Amino acid sequence: MTAQSNLRVALLGATGYTGKLITDAAASYGISLMLLGRSQQKLRALSDRVGYPFQTVSVSSESALQESLRNVDVMINAAGPFSATAQLVVEACLATNTHYLDLTGEIPVFDTLFSYHKQANKQGIMVMPGVGFAVVASDCLAAYVASQLPDAMMLNIGVSRSDIFSRGSARTMLELFDNGVLVRRNGMLEKIPVASLEHYFDFGSGRRPALAVSWPDVFTAYHTTGISNISTYFEVGAMERSAAMYGRYAGWTLKLPFARQAMQLQLSLLPEGPSQQCRDIRHRVVVAEAVAADGTCFRCRLTTPEAYTFSALSTLEIAKRVINGEYRCGFQTPAGVYGPELLQAIPGVYRTEIS
Repeated sequence: MTAQSNLRVALLGATGYTGKLITDAAASYGISLMLLGRSQQKLRALSDRVGYPFQTVSVSSESALQESLRNVDVMINAAGPFSATAQLVVEACLATNTHYLDLTGEIPVFDTLFSYHKQANKQGIMVMPGVGFAVVASDCLAAYVASQLPDAMMLNIGVSRSDIFSRGSARTMLELFDNGVLVRRNGMLEKIPVASLEHYFDFGSGRRPALAVSWPDVFTAYHTTGISNISTYFEVGAMERSAAMYGRYAGWTLKLPFARQAMQLQLSLLPEGPSQQCRDIRHRVVVAEAVAADGTCFRCRLTTPEAYTFSALSTLEIAKRVINGEYRCGFQTPAGVYGPELLQAIPGVYRTEIS
């Protein structure tokens, strides 16, 4: 499809932490945004600062959502938790022939949006969840290691630890709490106990332990690479391992109403997100290893900017490409459309092969 000059991009959740990072960086990508959200006061303040138009909208109003997309060609959904917004927004996008992008890291959301593949293909639009750090960084690295070992039967992905979260990300993690971890085995998603699967990765300073977690690559990397056995891990220290073990044997207590209320109160005390100074001096590391049936292994390490910074840049890079007519219709993964070299367009990212 050829590029057009009158394309517009809408950003839902513009006043959230990641939404504001996207808004601040949009001009450097040549993108002019329509800012969408619930709070007129917050939207007006943001609009006055950056100069983009705004519109208040509730995702629970189908007609209002569709009206907000009438003159929009790309919707970026940055309003989490995405389990509460993604399906409503993608249906509005289908009704208005608007491409859909979001920053979810929630596996059930990927599964739900995948069910719209045929409809999106028929409507001539692309549905691509996970255009932030989850899953662009790991999806592109998975595609690269798979290309270097075409007969790989297993894929292990490890993500370095982070001690900074925005309130929105922490709430999403709370919603996703479960007494199980999803892995892919022989092409099927399976649930294993929390803290039951450990692997070691070299994140740049020697081998470090990591525990299996429900990271969305068990869904997306399968579609990107075709590898049928996939596990994803987060680097852990003693405190994280202890918390995981508690979750395995007593996690049910965290689902009790009083416990949920207490955790929600704690989340409200978190800062909105890390400061720019904090983000500027931090980075994240992803390691992927493809393993063949005979034990041959190809490993690679990816170093990126801090995850929230990366998410803003990767989202805008993909939105720009869609604007320029670079997309495939239906449900898609980032590396499935743009390949592992998408990462070369994101500043501060470099890849290193591990012997």
